[in-house]
Amino acid sequence: MVPANAIIPEARNKKMIVVKNGKAKFVDIVTGVRNTGAVEVTKGLQVGDSVVVSGVLFARPGAPLKVRSVKKIEDLIN
Repeated sequence: MVPANAIIPEARNKKMIVVKNGKAKFVDIVTGVRNTGAVEVTKGLQVGDSVVVSGVLFARPGAPLKVRSVKKIEDLIN
């Protein structure tokens, strides 16, 4: 489950931004069940991936990212 605001909808698919080696990497995802504020990701992410949940609209592929905090999904959706 990821926060709904972390998903970038596109015409044909959905994307999320993960942090790889300090840079933004856009990955295609497939979603499943949705509840209040959170969406299940069934394909596209790996266990342990760090995903961008704020400033999503400002990130660009390959751009350096500064991680300010790391939170568990439970903290983000409650």
